[in-house]
Amino acid sequence: MEEDDKLLREISQKLSLMCTKLERTFDTTMDAFVQHNVKKLEEAEVPANEIHKLGEEIIASLSDVSVKTKEEKEQLKGVVSAATHLQRAVDAVRGMFPPVKIKVNEDLLFSDKAIGELKYLSENTREVIKNAGDAFLTKNQFLLGHALEKGSHLNEIADSYALEHEERLIAGVCMPKASPVFLNMLECIVRLNWYTMMALKKFFFLREE
Repeated sequence: MEEDDKLLREISQKLSLMCTKLERTFDTTMDAFVQHNVKKLEEAEVPANEIHKLGEEIIASLSDVSVKTKEEKEQLKGVVSAATHLQRAVDAVRGMFPPVKIKVNEDLLFSDKAIGELKYLSENTREVIKNAGDAFLTKNQFLLGHALEKGSHLNEIADSYALEHEERLIAGVCMPKASPVFLNMLECIVRLNWYTMMALKKFFFLREE
């Protein structure tokens, strides 16, 4: 039992570290977008690869674990699912790489409103990721609830931004060429929040809504 507790603590630490690296990947990718710097994406790829490696280490560490009860089996499944969902979360960030490259290579301009919307979403998504990492490490229910509530709220806001963007496009305020890039960025942020929330739900055995 003591060895199992030690393993769970180590896994919790690795899941928290995955979140730290996820935040770094996201930050650097958004820097690439804002600073018009494609080379930043190479920096973002480093922690992204490390996240996948950490996930693989977690899954490998469970291969020799003896499962005796239904509860232990569910706990094992929750840990594996949390790790794989964080891997998918960083893949959502990687999904931003192509639109960032298009923005830079085609020298696309965005309205102040669009830039402000992406800035708001990115700043608050960082908070979701940070709270998720702390929740994995401390099992703090307040941090868990805050991350889930904020992540859901942000995705609702992102959906409203997409609808407002279509209205701006029709009104001629936005460049048609920049529209797919903006919408792709929104979609990736939504996926990033969703997978981060799912990792928490799986680890803490919460029902999907």
